[in-house]
Amino acid sequence: LLGKIGAPIDAAVHAVAAVVDERLNSYLERQIASSPGYDAWRRAMPSQTPSAIAKYQKDFPNYDARAVDAAIARNDFCLPVGQALSHGGLCPNPASRSFVTDRPLSTTLLPSVALRNAEHGGKAYHAGEMQLMVLTVRAPTIKAFVLRKSGTLLGHEHEVLLPSNIRLTLQRKLRVRGDYPCGLDPSRTKAVPGFVLEVDVG
Repeated sequence: LLGKIGAPIDAAVHAVAAVVDERLNSYLERQIASSPGYDAWRRAMPSQTPSAIAKYQKDFPNYDARAVDAAIARNDFCLPVGQALSHGGLCPNPASRSFVTDRPLSTTLLPSVALRNAEHGGKAYHAGEMQLMVLTVRAPTIKAFVLRKSGTLLGHEHEVLLPSNIRLTLQRKLRVRGDYPCGLDPSRTKAVPGFVLEVDVG
């Protein structure tokens, strides 16, 4: 036994420390697949993904943010208070502990997916640090769209899309390691600090 993971923040810290842990990822996927709560989320979504959200997922970053927000608003579904989500990427306003998003925010139920997204396209490489956010819903009015797992190339990402104008408040920034490996390609790599950020939503 190397350790115990009992909360989303533990899973995020472990993900950054390990960089890749397929056993943890597989365990979380099984938990999601067998969750009655997750099934209820998906049943609350329309049978066909709205075109604006489908375009967001397929053609990002070429999408209509207003149309995505409208599609999320039309579907009367709010995340439960206490729900944790993961997002990989830099805080948009590091000078302030609290800010309001100005575009739809892609999140996931899997910290490993958030890490891969933060690495994609050299984002962490150029930023000079890896940030994995653990977003915890604190208000009962946070709408979201839960993307389908089947019939889409990105179903494995377990994506939960939040609309624009969501308030995020940074509670804590934890330095997990100083040598997180990232790169642009196999010939251009470097080690950067790896952080987990605890962020309240709403």
